[in-house]
Amino acid sequence: MGSLDYLLPTVLLALKLLVKLFVDQSPSIAKAVDVVYCVPLDIIFLATSFAAAFTLSSPSHTERGLQYVCGLIVAAIVIAVLWRRSLNFFYLSRYVLSIFIFAVNAGISVGLLHSSIALFSETRQ
Repeated sequence: MGSLDYLLPTVLLALKLLVKLFVDQSPSIAKAVDVVYCVPLDIIFLATSFAAAFTLSSPSHTERGLQYVCGLIVAAIVIAVLWRRSLNFFYLSRYVLSIFIFAVNAGISVGLLHSSIALFSETRQ
């Protein structure tokens, strides 16, 4: 895996975040929290797209790829629940718990993105 495997998805996620924050609106703290806390969900769907690309890259990858995609869909549901809960705790002024849940959520999604990029990189070997 090369550095471009990580750089390009990171740049795309950063651009998405900036577009959500600044296009046709004035940024606010509440909007920034909403956008930043949603990043793990964006990451898991990016990871799912890498797994889907792996699945479609070769007939020999179909079974393994579909299993991976299904697992990532389940993970996306868990990440969505954690995202909603972290936001709810933030708006209830329970900031430490909110940040902790967000950090766990981000760690899960980044780890799964890393494994999806590694899986997709197999198609180039």
